[in-house]
Amino acid sequence: GNTTMFGYDGCVSAKPSTSQSMQPSSAPSLEGSTLPSAYPTINGGLITLSVTFQQTFESSRPLKGSSVDSFEKIMESYTQIFAGSDKGVQTSCSVQDAVLSDRVTLMLVVYKMTFKSSYTDISSYGQKFKEYMNSNLSTVANDLIALDIVDAFTVYQMEDSPTTEVTETYYQEFDAASRLSNTGKIAFEERIEYYAHFFFKAPENQFMASCYIVDQIYIASQDQLNIKFTIKFHSSKDMSSYHDKFRDFINSNLPRFTSDLSEFGV
Repeated sequence: GNTTMFGYDGCVSAKPSTSQSMQPSSAPSLEGSTLPSAYPTINGGLITLSVTFQQTFESSRPLKGSSVDSFEKIMESYTQIFAGSDKGVQTSCSVQDAVLSDRVTLMLVVYKMTFKSSYTDISSYGQKFKEYMNSNLSTVANDLIALDIVDAFTVYQMEDSPTTEVTETYYQEFDAASRLSNTGKIAFEERIEYYAHFFFKAPENQFMASCYIVDQIYIASQDQLNIKFTIKFHSSKDMSSYHDKFRDFINSNLPRFTSDLSEFGV
């Protein structure tokens, strides 16, 4: 997948030490010492950086239970690769949310990476993690294959906010010979979701979309089928404009839409 990055939450906290000690230290602070140190403290305290990411994966099953633990451990392991010669950095990953689309085998995962160190400047570690991930998506997918993840799309760095859902109801009129069968209903819903993920003119792979047919009204005398359906978008991004954009997209691609459904009598 080719995508871009969310905003950066810049959540950096410092906890400098206020106590004094007369004992020598094997890791003295940078200030007040002329002796070399392998791992000097930064301003005498622990620095913590937390960054939240959102990423879409192609997967055949949800991320839960032991799979969450495995996912987190794999994400944590990448620090030792991109950190290079940096030492004394603790990394933890926490999955915040994981949503699997019912039909298009896409899974949206929101996870937080936390870096801690008293010795290394970690202010750029969020950027370094993002760059490593986006430069090694095939490797990441291969590392996650045991979790039934077969592809990894570009990572987005985002504001540390919860994911939300917005739902809208639509009405679509078709020339048709009958109501959609159960197979036709599934095909309709799949097609809507497919458009949302792969053709919708919104930032790609920053959301999940689900479609459900609510009702069908068939007027036999006019060979007319009215379909009422809902679309639910799930994302941590502002989705206030998604429904208008999606409606405009469908209305601009009606020939393709009807062609895709022609085998079901539409």
